[in-house]
Amino acid sequence: MELRQALLWSGLLLGSQATDTLTTAIDRARGAMEAMPVSAQLLDVGGVALFWTFKLMIVAGAAAALIAAARKAGRTVTGFRSSPSGPRSSRFRP
Repeated sequence: MELRQALLWSGLLLGSQATDTLTTAIDRARGAMEAMPVSAQLLDVGGVALFWTFKLMIVAGAAAALIAAARKAGRTVTGFRSSPSGPRSSRFRP
C-alpha cells in the first residue's frame, strides 16, 4: 500500500464517520433511538460530543495502522528473498 492510498482511505473513513455522526445527531433530535448498543451508550453518557470523539479515535487508529503499513511497504526491497542467513538470496551474492 502506498502512503497516498493510506491517506485516501483514511480520509474516506473520516468522511463516512462524520456523515454517520451528523445523521445520528439529526435523527436523535427528531426522537429516533440508536440501535447500536455501544453507540447508544456513548450518546446517553456524553452526547454527540463523546460519540464524535470515539469515532475520531477509531479513525486515528485506522489511519495510523494504514500509514505504518504504507511506510513499511515502502522500505521493502523487491528482488531479494529473506533467508536464515540474511535478507539476500544466494543467487545475488557475488
